[in-house]
Amino acid sequence: INLGTIPSIKTENLFGPESTQYIALIILVLLSAVLTYVSLKSGSVSPNSSAKDPAASMQKNMSLMMPLMTLFVSMSMPAGLILYWTIGSIFTIFQQMLFTKSIFKRQEI
Repeated sequence: INLGTIPSIKTENLFGPESTQYIALIILVLLSAVLTYVSLKSGSVSPNSSAKDPAASMQKNMSLMMPLMTLFVSMSMPAGLILYWTIGSIFTIFQQMLFTKSIFKRQEI
């Protein structure tokens, strides 16, 4: 995949001679948005926050808006940036898993 290519959903790109590259870019865009959502959900550590808590409300709104922003902005940026965001989200998810696991071990002790 050429990392300088900007994803598009034009039919001539999706069904033309370079269709595999553009389909892979669309999959990368969708994967980036999904992983952004998962990384934001894995970062919310406060499961018993009240409904009137403004921070919890903001966290909920951001967990819905950030993947949508990632999706729309990704359609106008080169594939290298999308790949960077995707890998960053993967590292964030694993980092949060390790952090949460170590916190629970400390609480058990």
